[in-house]
Amino acid sequence: MTLKSKHQGGSLKKKFKEYEQPWHVQKFEPVRSWISDAEDDIKRYLEDIADQNKELSLITAVLDQCSDDLFGLNAAPEDRKTMTRIPAKLFRDFEPGGGLCYILVAAIKYKLVRPDFNFEKDLAKADRAAARAHAGLFLELERALLNASLLRRPKVVFRGDVEHDARAELQ
Repeated sequence: MTLKSKHQGGSLKKKFKEYEQPWHVQKFEPVRSWISDAEDDIKRYLEDIADQNKELSLITAVLDQCSDDLFGLNAAPEDRKTMTRIPAKLFRDFEPGGGLCYILVAAIKYKLVRPDFNFEKDLAKADRAAARAHAGLFLELERALLNASLLRRPKVVFRGDVEHDARAELQ
């Protein structure tokens, strides 16, 4: 994969090279096994791919990078209002039924509904406007993680003396 980014450090900031290493790709075996058992549609999708673990690894790299670009600290303010960034620890949870399993299931379901969608071409572009068109994917990922109780939304409570206008702006 020869994706380049406008950021310094060579290939995309998340070091795609790490995701391509055999030792890292092997970590996806329990994830692949779990998601194949979870959904028949996903099992059929994976059957068409020669190196399934490597494909899952690269999908994870693209999702992690795009999540960071669209909703992370250096994202545009209008993007950060859409949602918060998915925590990095969920992209590193290789346990069966863990965060990465639910992320990949939701991402592959998103792709199956949109046959012309391609993770690498649509999300890994240097053009963030093209990736913004797929912000719904990240909302689906967030919804799947919330339903699995792997992600919680923060609860914010305001004191009674905070003005209503200020309260509405902060929310």
